Amino acid sequence: MPYYCYHPGIGIDGSCRVCMVKIEKMPKLQTSCSTLCADGMIVSTRTPNVVEARASVFEFLLINIRRLSGVRQGRRVPAAGFLYQFGRDQSRMEFPRREFDGDGVKADVDFGPTLMLNRNRCILCTRCVRFMRDVDGDAQINIIDRGYGSEIATFRKKACNTILSAI
Repeated sequence: MPYYCYHPGIGIDGSCRVCMVKIEKMPKLQTSCSTLCADGMIVSTRTPNVVEARASVFEFLLINIRRLSGVRQGRRVPAAGFLYQFGRDQSRMEFPRREFDGDGVKADVDFGPTLMLNRNRCILCTRCVRFMRDVDGDAQINIIDRGYGSEIATFRKKACNTILSAI
């Protein structure tokens, strides 16, 4: 089962939508990470509509990710592995991709002494946002703007200064 936004140490969000499943007696696909199990529940993970929906979500999430490689700095990159296993061979989208380091928006953002964000690789899974809110207790990172303009940022582009970010 693929996942991006799930992490056992932080709250459930369901924002990436790649863990979609078909649950019997429910009209629409559901995110498995945010669905509570019940006795007698029948869950399908590989029906044609689940496979198609999951591939479409991967295509959408990774549409602006450039130069995605399966191995980076000696470790496997989950985005690449999930894309090759559950995604499409080619994108159907034919329009200019969003690229940072243009129009005044930087791709590599220094959030403080130990935090760095590469916006060209971010899929807005919100794991960093939820970590800062739920674990650190100091929500200095958040998603700003909406839709195509959404991005991870800090308030007034200030550095992140928390106890956990300094570790």
